[in-house]
Parts: sequence; structure tokens; C-alpha cells
Amino acid sequence: MCATVPIVGWILSSFVLHGVGLAFPNGLQGVYDLAPYRTTAVAVEDPQLLAQNEVRATLAMEGTDRRYWLRLEAFGSRAVYVVKPGPSDLERAYDARSGVRLDPLSDEIPKEIADEQLTGTYVADIEEGDEFSWYYALDRVPAIAVTMLGDQPSELIFSRASGRVPPSNRPDGRYQ
Repeated sequence: MCATVPIVGWILSSFVLHGVGLAFPNGLQGVYDLAPYRTTAVAVEDPQLLAQNEVRATLAMEGTDRRYWLRLEAFGSRAVYVVKPGPSDLERAYDARSGVRLDPLSDEIPKEIADEQLTGTYVADIEEGDEFSWYYALDRVPAIAVTMLGDQPSELIFSRASGRVPPSNRPDGRYQ
């Protein structure tokens, strides 16, 4: 009989939480209108882009003999090779035309990436900081918070190494 009360409470609370989840299908963060396409085209078939063999040669000259993955990505209007040497290593970014290492990224590249994310918004401010993550072998991942204003005010977090949102393992998921 004593165990019945907590079990009934648990069942009722699960119904309440399930109902809240149905009322907010997009979570408590809200609904954001993402840009359906990039405003500037990045041609990945461009013959001026370096081949992966050339990027691998650059990595070998830097002393990196292994690669967890190597990807050709678009950072705004710029084609970039992003390299992850190992599963817990921080990414590296290389310009796909010249092979020049871009990380840590200058403020212009994350601004351009942020401007491509949400429709009707613009970059208002950039704040330096570090992001805590168990995903990397580092204690802190260099990151920036980009404050967006306009139709969808928000804050976007980007890694200085790869221009991506770094995975956060902080209990509140908040940028530091």
C-alpha cells in the first residue's frame, strides 16, 4: 500500500509531462524559421578547389598522419576542408582553394555563417568565451556567442575551430 502512492504520483506526473510535450511540439525553445538555402552558392565541383590528396599532404607536413574524417563544407560563401584528426581531437579548418589553415576562425567567418542561419535576422554582437565539452580531449573549446537581432532574436554558439555549434555537456547547456 505504501508503494502505491509514489507509483500513482509517478504515473500522473508522466501524463502531465507528456501533455506539456504535446502542447509544445517544438520544445520550450520556440520555433525558428531556418533559411531554406544559402544566399551565396558554393560550387564544390570548382576545379580551383584543392583535391583531398593535397589537403592530406598538407596535414602530413604538419605532422598529422591520421584523419578521423575530412569534409568539404561551405562556411558562408567560402569552401573549406574541415579535418578531425581523431575522435576526441578538435577540428581544423583549411581554405579549400589555397590550403591555408583558417582556425581559429576570424570573426568574419562565423558572422557570415550566422547570417545564413535564420531568416530575417542579422548579427548584432560577438562575445568571446569557451564551451565546456566532454566530446573533446580539451577542457575548454574556444567558442563565440553570436547575438542575432531582427525577426528571430537569438544567440548562436560557434566553435572557433570548425564554425559549428560545439556539443555542450554542461547541465544547463549554456555558453560560458
